[in-house]
Amino acid sequence: MKPFRILLFILSVFSVLILVSFVFPEDGVKLAGHNYEFFNARKYFNAKWSKIKHVLEEIQIEKDSVIVQDTVVVDSSLVVQTDTVERIVEEPKDTVDDGIEDIQLPNQSWSALRDIFDALETEAKEKVIRVLHYGDSQIEGDRITSDIRTQFHKEFGGTGPGLLPAFDNDHYSISIRQSSSSNWKKYATGKAKPGHRKFGVMTYYSRFDPPGNIDSTILEGWIQYKRTNLTTGTVQNFRVCNIYYGDNQSTVTAELYNNGNLDKIETLMPEKQVKKISWDTKHNAEKLKIKFTGKDSPGIYGVTLDGTSGVAVDNIALRGSAGLEFTKANLNFLARMYRMLNAKLLILQFGVNVVPNPREDYTYYENYFYAQLSGIKRVYPDVSVIVISVSDMSRKENGDYVSYPNIEKIRNAQKNAAFRANCAFWDLYTAMGGKNSMKEWVLTKPSYARKDFTHFNDRGAEKVAGMFNAAFMKAYKLYQKEKFKDLLICSIRRAATEHGK
Repeated sequence: MKPFRILLFILSVFSVLILVSFVFPEDGVKLAGHNYEFFNARKYFNAKWSKIKHVLEEIQIEKDSVIVQDTVVVDSSLVVQTDTVERIVEEPKDTVDDGIEDIQLPNQSWSALRDIFDALETEAKEKVIRVLHYGDSQIEGDRITSDIRTQFHKEFGGTGPGLLPAFDNDHYSISIRQSSSSNWKKYATGKAKPGHRKFGVMTYYSRFDPPGNIDSTILEGWIQYKRTNLTTGTVQNFRVCNIYYGDNQSTVTAELYNNGNLDKIETLMPEKQVKKISWDTKHNAEKLKIKFTGKDSPGIYGVTLDGTSGVAVDNIALRGSAGLEFTKANLNFLARMYRMLNAKLLILQFGVNVVPNPREDYTYYENYFYAQLSGIKRVYPDVSVIVISVSDMSRKENGDYVSYPNIEKIRNAQKNAAFRANCAFWDLYTAMGGKNSMKEWVLTKPSYARKDFTHFNDRGAEKVAGMFNAAFMKAYKLYQKEKFKDLLICSIRRAATEHGK
């Protein structure tokens, strides 16, 4: 038999089977006590069409978003564009206010957030990516950050409290209880002079013996982290302990005690750059103690308690800061540690320390703040940055609490600096209600801010985090939708090109 006849026979049989599948009862046919079922094409194609229809509705491909010109009919069911596909981006005529203060983008471009959004879609499924939340006393005690962390863990996976200092008198966290031996000292930008500017991503590091103080004496220092019951299970169930160290001139022994039992031992060799040791904590660590022994103390740039994938969110509270510490440090050393941590997003939330003693012009602050952002982006370009504006603050005038007159000027300076450095911007001042809103946050029952009319209380911190999370997720979902539309349009172009050939 000729090949053509064989093909025709096969196609005929296939066509008959398809026709039978359309008329065969869905519940099958009973014969001799047995139920015989057959492939149901109608049910299959209906399900497929339902999925396709849902996708088309979700991405809202309409005439207004894709214009098809100079069409060529390929067959009775496919019409493609052969010359141009023009995408029109315009604001909806009837915009519904969803109550979310949106994250603002320089030049309306996704480039400011592409690194974090793409990493959430891909890398976070296989390894840990980091979000570092820097701020002043407004975020002390893990306030605001802890609620951002909880939401990010829920949306993208991840466990643990994130990056922690070895020692900091000002450090208190609701997410972890921390203690240490009494011989630790903190070395920070602008305060202590250790002989170099390698301060790391926290803008400070810790030692249990001063730099260069080496003799035959064997020294010992320890730090301990203990779970609390004040946070969610994802924060408590960390799996990996990483220690970032350096600046030690002699070998140091590091021992990890898991729930009081010696679990790991590591030798830290002399090192001028930042290095990392990594330990598996086996999920069941209620209490971790790390003991260092040697003739010299290493500089401890931070300890991370994380999972093995998802997002880690770090709280780096710098009391009294205006956010101008970064350029006081060695930026290349900073970038090296960012890479080791796989940092994908920096959140910078400063301003309340700039507000007192108002002045007319804040160009100086804009330029200083821009120098921080541009410096970070220059040495570590593969990171997204979101600047959170100064919050409202009140002072008493004529017996009433009113906003400081310079709040909006500082907010505008921060926004200008962010946009100049191609960073995203979220307006917390407007989100909380704008002028005189702090007064309302303090006096409302229950209150959302402390009676210093400056700082949020725990309830207010949770509210701020909720507003930020809503804005972030809205931007992320919109980015995904826009990216999917772009892929679809590229597919249309590709199909048109191939058809033209």
